[in-house]
Amino acid sequence: MLTSVIARTERPPSGEDDLIVEQPMPTELPTADELAEYVALRRLAREVGSQMGVDYWKSIPFFGTFGDDYALGKAIASKRKGRRSAELDEYPSLTRVRVVPGQESGWVDAASFGYGHPRVRALAAGTVDAGMWKFLWLPPSLPYTPPGGVYAQPGVERMTKRLVFSSWNSTPAAVSALLSGAAHHPMNPDAVRGDRLRADDESAPGNNLLFSFHRQLAEATDPLHVTAVRYDGDSTLPSDLLATVRSVLEAGEVADDGQPWTASDPREVGELLNGGASSIGAVPTAGDLALVSRIGTAGPTYVAWRALRRLAGPEVGEEVIATAAAGIADGFRSLFNRGDSTALLDSLYPEKSNGEPVWPDSLCT
Repeated sequence: MLTSVIARTERPPSGEDDLIVEQPMPTELPTADELAEYVALRRLAREVGSQMGVDYWKSIPFFGTFGDDYALGKAIASKRKGRRSAELDEYPSLTRVRVVPGQESGWVDAASFGYGHPRVRALAAGTVDAGMWKFLWLPPSLPYTPPGGVYAQPGVERMTKRLVFSSWNSTPAAVSALLSGAAHHPMNPDAVRGDRLRADDESAPGNNLLFSFHRQLAEATDPLHVTAVRYDGDSTLPSDLLATVRSVLEAGEVADDGQPWTASDPREVGELLNGGASSIGAVPTAGDLALVSRIGTAGPTYVAWRALRRLAGPEVGEEVIATAAAGIADGFRSLFNRGDSTALLDSLYPEKSNGEPVWPDSLCT
């Protein structure tokens, strides 16, 4: 019954025509402290009657902190929890094993303690140390416009997710704690936590624009239709794209004295967009037009709606697509409101920490 919708594809033979390109990750030699820690772990293992093979040490950085799943790690846990007297007398090598804070919090201050492992250092060199800590999401593979801001730095187009495979239970927690600590360190420690992007926040009336939707505006501001951008590397500058969108909106069928959209009060724009107008109204000022152009071009709901509409078949109703787009936009809102996202944006845009509106930074530009 499933043969009409499921296809079984054999694994292609390995060879020069594979779609996978292996990129070796150069790894440094262990430091003297790391080698000394291995010696201390071996001695401690003998003292407690346990095992400490080289594979443990090669796979789990800071074994004294993250090795609780193993017999040797349970002995070391007494040091981390502050029980010292009897254990230290019985196991003298315990004092030579490095224990760093971080297991409980989920991240280690790598700036203070280092990565503790040559492979983790190599992984960090291509991720957080290369600037990936600045990204709320991965760079687009086929952008409509040349990326700006942190996405314009050299080498960004080659950055992607990394998969770390290990047969050891403690490796994922150790690696994630070290990389998370490295990502947290440059962020603003005094960032204001909590929801900063809510549609019902009367102190920031522009927020509700990000949750509004108007189908005609979504169609009129579609970058593919407006600028005929092609995937050949000749993308359009963001300023040119928005200028073209504004010209399209200006040319719409509008009444000369239609409902004005006041840029100084974005709530009125949101009310108009949500009001079910039969056509995109005239915008009497350049400021209003620039605001609506940016919302329609880069607002999360509009971007999601256009992507879903291109993928969905004709049998999918418009209401279903619009509802799904709203759900995706709400996911972006949740991401934007996370504490670590707030700290990141306050670090990258310190002027926003002094009362500047934050909602424009959530636009997909």
